[in-house]
Amino acid sequence: MRKTLLVILCLTMCISLFGCIPKVSQSPLDVKRPDTGAVKPDAPETSALPKASSAPAPSATPAPTPTPYVEPELTGAGKVLFDGKELPGASFTKDGLRYVKLSEAVEAIGAKLEHKDKSEDFAFDWRLGRVSLKAGSSSVNYLDSDTEMAAPAIHCSAQNDLYVPVESFCQAAQIGYYYDEEYDTIYCTPASGSWKLPEGYDVPILRYHIIDWPPSPEANMIVHPESFEKQLQYLNDNGYTTIFFEDLWNIENIEKPVIITFDDGYADNFTYMYPILEKYNCKATIFVITSTLLDEPHMHMSAQQAKQLSETGLVSIQSHCVNHDPTLSSKSREDQQFELEDSKLFITRLTGKEPLVVSYPCGDSNDDTLELTKQFYRFGLKTFYPDYYTYKTGDDPAQIYRYFVQQHTSIDTIADWLNHHNEGALNYKGE
Repeated sequence: MRKTLLVILCLTMCISLFGCIPKVSQSPLDVKRPDTGAVKPDAPETSALPKASSAPAPSATPAPTPTPYVEPELTGAGKVLFDGKELPGASFTKDGLRYVKLSEAVEAIGAKLEHKDKSEDFAFDWRLGRVSLKAGSSSVNYLDSDTEMAAPAIHCSAQNDLYVPVESFCQAAQIGYYYDEEYDTIYCTPASGSWKLPEGYDVPILRYHIIDWPPSPEANMIVHPESFEKQLQYLNDNGYTTIFFEDLWNIENIEKPVIITFDDGYADNFTYMYPILEKYNCKATIFVITSTLLDEPHMHMSAQQAKQLSETGLVSIQSHCVNHDPTLSSKSREDQQFELEDSKLFITRLTGKEPLVVSYPCGDSNDDTLELTKQFYRFGLKTFYPDYYTYKTGDDPAQIYRYFVQQHTSIDTIADWLNHHNEGALNYKGE
């Protein structure tokens, strides 16, 4: 008994001194799973577990913050017109170059700019081809040919538009460029560009002066309005298409073209001729004497009337020089240059479009005239040829002859002219 008590006392002292009671090991197989409601076994010592062979889960990387678009800094500059339409954004300068917004220029010439949101690529269909360019690049591709602009195109308008250097862009797209330094205005005219003229196509040209009633018996160049209407009716009934010189870039696709021209810009061209032209939806080119446009209303059109006709789309206003008399060949080279250059500037300012054709007063010219014409215009027109003459594209562009429609010219005579293709000289009848 004493020995038993002694053992118990010893055990009690051990517990008090060391606080350790050996744990009874328990097999995991003896423990029910948590879904049975049984007690969960103690976790084994970490040091007793093997290390995981898989890599630790990567930490999440925050998405980069997009850089906000900053509009390029450009300085505002003067007005710009494309095909007679003033661009709402005017122009801008950067490093000495003038820029315009591509979308505004393309819309003004009647094309549609194609571009995906914030893309680098821009394109539009123009005449017989496609113009394509890229933000940050100075290259413009048109008609399978690359042209380098003076500077790269610049993203603008939250990257959905481009600023392009206007002068070299016009050159690449074959659009005429004319800078009026006095008024700091740029005129971009598709018709006066360096487009290719297809050669070998017959284009008869009719020359008129006055459409009035009653015509004076002495004035052979006056045509009765009824006669003029019958002539336009004949053209329509026989499948002819009246065109401008501006349309010659597309001559390959016009089956029966004819150009109607009027010299001098008489007032009746506005009051009598145009309503008939509009009735038959025909086009006509009027060569104005610019010195007469600012005179008090009399026998010639006013500047405002010429501008109104230009805006209809059925009339092209072109040059007949500043003064009609004396003729060009009697003037010095310097005076001839004034006649050709100053009339061009006047018409450009008036209509917003740079003219590309001059009709020599009385059809008169000399070597200086022809040389200067090629400097300031694309085409130069004379009056009529002693024999039948139909203009064929590719002929000397500074010496183009026309058929002269007069008071008693018959429909049969006009039909004869239109069917003539320079296959042999016929005597000019003058009827």
